[in-house]
This record gives sequence, structure tokens and C-alpha cells, in this order.
Amino acid sequence: MGNPYAPKRVALTYAMLSLVLRLVAAQSQVLNLWYGRRCYERSRGEMIMMVYEKALSRKNIFDQQIPERGSQNESQESEDNNGEVSPSAKQRKLCGLFPQRQATSKGKVKTAASMGKIFNLLRGDVYEVAQRFWEVDTLVDKPLGLVIATVLVWKLLGPSCFLGISAILVAQVLNVFITSMLLRWERVRRLATDTRLQISSQFVEALRHLRWYGWQNHWLRQVMEARQSELNLRIVTSLFNVLIRFVNTFASGLFPVVALYAYTLLAGNPLRIDIIFPALQLFTMLELRLREIPGLITVLINASIAMERIEDFMAEPDKEKQEALASNAGASLVLDSCYFAWPGKASPVLSDINLRVSGGLTVICGKVGAGKTALLQALLGELDRLSGVSETPNEMVGYCSQTPWLQSMSIRDNILFSSPYDEPRYKQVLEACALLPDLANFKHGDLSFVGENGIGLSGGQKARVALARAVYSTARILYLDDPLSALDHNTAETIVRRCFSGPLMQNRTVVLVTHRTTLVRHIADQIVHLHDGRATIEDKQNISSTLSIDDTDESSSSHTTDDGA
Repeated sequence: MGNPYAPKRVALTYAMLSLVLRLVAAQSQVLNLWYGRRCYERSRGEMIMMVYEKALSRKNIFDQQIPERGSQNESQESEDNNGEVSPSAKQRKLCGLFPQRQATSKGKVKTAASMGKIFNLLRGDVYEVAQRFWEVDTLVDKPLGLVIATVLVWKLLGPSCFLGISAILVAQVLNVFITSMLLRWERVRRLATDTRLQISSQFVEALRHLRWYGWQNHWLRQVMEARQSELNLRIVTSLFNVLIRFVNTFASGLFPVVALYAYTLLAGNPLRIDIIFPALQLFTMLELRLREIPGLITVLINASIAMERIEDFMAEPDKEKQEALASNAGASLVLDSCYFAWPGKASPVLSDINLRVSGGLTVICGKVGAGKTALLQALLGELDRLSGVSETPNEMVGYCSQTPWLQSMSIRDNILFSSPYDEPRYKQVLEACALLPDLANFKHGDLSFVGENGIGLSGGQKARVALARAVYSTARILYLDDPLSALDHNTAETIVRRCFSGPLMQNRTVVLVTHRTTLVRHIADQIVHLHDGRATIEDKQNISSTLSIDDTDESSSSHTTDDGA
């Protein structure tokens, strides 16, 4: 426009160059979309598997306080165990909106991840991180385009544009302050989401029992309070996002006004047509970049918070990798002067445990709260070993928990548990666990659907199905946590005779927790008596002598009765 006598081929050259650049840009966008989508799918799958594996390998931690890396703002330390924010905490957070520096605490602690947080990690945080592969080009394009547009405006308008650039700089400084506040509230909002998911999942799982006891309204109020708390925090974070967009939009509109004012009135330059049209085009380019940057800042903040949450979860302690047996090759399990504590606790729950299991049936007995289940958990590596030596074989074990855990599938699938179907062995297990009479009463037999966590079965039936699953497995070592407690005497006696004394337990190491020691005493290889976390071992020789004394007492008492008669 500045030279009306320039040859036409110059204009055609620029037009063709613009067309070629458009075609190259279109092809680049296709390649970017393809590689970005591939990286997204791969990274998402890897992170989901990583979280799943961590959930299986970490310790079952209850009320443990884990030291957090670095120091965080003190206002975040006022979360209670349920993730709810107290009124005093809200006041401190409101004070944290102001620019003064809050006191930091290097000793900040955080609780272990709840099931709600794990669900939220899989449902939201993993996607927040993986989707950022779609914005890789945006990380370069938007800031670079903003810089290029500013440079071109400076070349076009000269020093007059610096007054407009100062308005943009002031807006960006203000946005940094707003973004820091958004970062704080976004962390709190995610804690509220974890709490809402935790309460909702518990409500759905226990809905039937809550309706039986008439507690559904109370729990429903808790769910609605958690939901309302999350909605309030979402409103706060949305307001901060709106404020960031408003500041950027206002700055993008103020920039051309201030720049043209300085160019015309302050510098005294005429506003020619070859200046105004390129300037308006550059201002439009600058405005688009400024409008897109707030969204980019928001997704990057969400991705950084999501990455922090995933890193915190992955940093939780794993189950202890116990030493494999070397010197004690004849034993299956060895505990030598071991002290164990629940994860996160300093005081031991089991003290000076010396136990050597070489095979056969080991019975663990004791009063309620003596530490029977804790000993099984210690053998599984779920407890913290404070001192001593613990050695276990590096192989698969079968575990039957005190509270039966069943999947929402058929009885047969619950027993097989993805193991190959061996019909003779399967029928032998059903007979040994006294399940055949129960299956005969079901319309579809062992193909009957048991419902969520075996809700269609009685307590004794669930215990026997869980026991059958452990017995059917190919594991050489079985940990059975009181599977006879929910059974009547006749059924328990049948299982002891057919299962624990039968061929299914040959060449296996069985650790059985039970209160019914009289039923299993005659087949036990050793009995572990627990009292206040300390163990007393009764070997097979002592058991045999005790049984012989009992038999002698019974026979003498019977003779005395006959003589009296």
C-alpha cells in the first residue's frame, strides 16, 4: 500500500507464499493431531495401569500420617479426615487471598489415599495429565504468536506501542496473582471431590443395609452436603477463571486504544491507511492469543495439580518385600524375634514373635483382640516390621479373609477366580466345603448369580464359597482367617473332616485362625496361642500328649460312671 507503483508479481508472490504456508500449516495440524492422540492414548493407559498396580501393591493404611515433600501453605493444613473444610479453615483461606506471606510448615502431613481419591485419580487426574499432549503445540504456538504479534506492532508503530505493552504487562502481573489463588482453591476443590466420591461410593455399597436400619436419610444428607461443598468450591474456581479471562480480554482491548493514542496524539504521527489496516490485523492476532492464554493457564494448573496428586499416591509405602528363604530351606515361613506394628503406628501390636512353619496345619488361637488377624497380616506383609527377621517363600499364597469377599458373578466363577476349570478337583472342593447341599437348593446350581459381594448368600454360604476359592487355588500356602466362625457345629465338623483332613490339604502349608480349637486340635501340627500380642507355641508332641491325657480322663470318668451305676 505504501508503493502503488510496485509490480504485480510482488503481490502474486506474497499471495502464493501465503497459500503454501496455509497448506503446510494444515498438514502440520494433521500430524500434530495424530501424534498427540497417540501419545495421549499411550500415556493414559500407562498411568491407569500404574495406579492400578500401586493400589494392589501399597499397604492397607488406616489413619496414617505421611510426611509430604516440601512445604505448603498453612491454610491447606486445616482439612479434616473427611476432606471437609471447617469454618475457621475457610476464614484462614480467605485471609490467604491477600498478598501477605503465610507461615509455612515443613512438617506438613497428609493422610493416605482413600478409595474415593483412587477413583478420582483414575477418573479425572490421569486424563488431566494425558490430555496435555494435545496442547503441546499450544505451549509453543500461543506464547510465540503473542511475542511475534507484539514485535510486529512495535516495528509498525515504533516506541508508541510500549505504552500499550505496559497495559498488557500489568494485566499479566495481575493474572499471576489470580492464578496463585486459583491454584490454592483448585487443590481444595479436588479434596472435596475425593470426599464426595468416597461418601457416595460408601452410600451405594451399603444402601440395602442403610434402608434396613432407616439411616438412608442421614447418609443422603451427608452426600448432599459433600456435593454442595464441592459445588461451592467449583463456583469459586469458576469465578477465578472468569476473572482471568476478563483481565486478558480487557487488556487485549485496551492495548490498541493506548497504542494508537500514543502513536497519533502523543507522538504526533498521522494515521495512514497502510498503518491502520496492518495494525488492526495484528491487534486481532494479539487479542486471539490473549484470549486463549487463560484457558491454557487453567489446563496447565489442573495438570500440575493432577500430577502432584498422582506423585503423592505413588510415593505411599508399598508392602514390605520379605526375604526369600535361603538358610531355612525346610521351612515355609520363618519369623525370628519379630515386632510388628500397624502401618503408621509406633507401638507394636505383635511382640517377640518366633514362629517356624514347616508344613501341615498351624492353628492360631487366642482371645478377641489378641492379634490373630494381625499375625496373618504380618505374614502377608501388610504390617510394618519394626525389628527381627521375616522370611517367606516367593510364591503365590491363598488367603481367606475374616469377612468374605465375593465378586458380582456366579458361584463357580467366584470359586475358580480365573483359574482353569478342573471338573474332578472342582467337585472335590465343593464336597469338602459342604457346598453341594446348598447348590442343590439353587435353581441354577453353581451358576447362580450371587450379587454384589455375595448379597444373595447367607453368612455361612459366603464363608464356604470364600474357603472353596482358597482351597481350589494352586497355592501351596493358605492363610485362613476364621472361616469356621459363621458355621454351625455340624457343618464346621464336616469341613474339618473332609477339607482340612482330606487329600486337598496334602503337601500344603495351612495357617488357620479359629476359636474352635477342639475341632482341629487332633489334626494340628502346631498351635500358636496369642495373648496381648505375644505368642506361645505348642508343638505336635505336646498336642499328642495333651490329647492322650484328655482321652485318659474321659475313659476314667466313663468307668467311674459305670461303677456308680
